[in-house]
Amino acid sequence: MDVLTNSDARTSDTVSMAIKALRINGHWKTAAALVLDATDVVLNAKVYKAVISDCAKGKSAGLAFRIFAAMQAAGVKLDVFAYSSLINACGRVGKTEKALQVFKAMQAAGWPQRCFLPLADNPLRASERGTVDSHSRSYP
Repeated sequence: MDVLTNSDARTSDTVSMAIKALRINGHWKTAAALVLDATDVVLNAKVYKAVISDCAKGKSAGLAFRIFAAMQAAGVKLDVFAYSSLINACGRVGKTEKALQVFKAMQAAGWPQRCFLPLADNPLRASERGTVDSHSRSYP
């Protein structure tokens, strides 16, 4: 990872490629650490969302929230997929109240009432979903 420590070679492309390589080889925690360390380069939304999704799969909601916060701090536009991955991370560790808070924050940010939520580990009980149809595949 010498290219990542050399400031002349450290670009958003090299960091993004390193993150992808780490993720592909099962080193999602190292990839997440690299995302958090990469404050000197601009990563695209796809990189952040992929790592948040990896954190959800690895049942690391805390790390998912840190990546989400880094995404916000970098000024990357949040979308329904970023929020959904964060909700999924909460659901996988049983934090249903936190998942509901994220969902409400997503709605407050202007995302429509009917939007995609992960079907597999949807942490929201039917009574908490409001107008969300868990079988819906509506996108903004």
